[in-house]
Amino acid sequence: MLAAYVLQANSPQPITVGDGAIVGLLAGVFGAFIYGVVSVPMNVLLGPVQRRAVSRMLDNLPDVPAELRDALGSAGSPEMAVFGLLMGVVMMLFVGSVFATAGGVLGALFFRKKTADVPPSPYASPEV
Repeated sequence: MLAAYVLQANSPQPITVGDGAIVGLLAGVFGAFIYGVVSVPMNVLLGPVQRRAVSRMLDNLPDVPAELRDALGSAGSPEMAVFGLLMGVVMMLFVGSVFATAGGVLGALFFRKKTADVPPSPYASPEV
């Protein structure tokens, strides 16, 4: 919705629903890549903390089956972190783009200028 608002604020003509959908889609794609860039340092910083927390949890729960213990133990591995990052970016790309497009459409409907607010073009031929 913010992208449609900014587009309308910078346009003297009313924007269309299609314009809102396009800027919403572009905002969703851009947001997915921002998510990917921000997630890398966060995973590097928080990965060791998460592994210690899982290790402590498993130490305090002796009745956990061995299969689950192995699965949770490998969850903090670098390979799983890369896999999780890639899956997160793909999910943000698809799901985020769908919702951002819907937000752009709603933003175009909510923030569209009324046609009476638009000054006539000086290049328009006079109506007879």
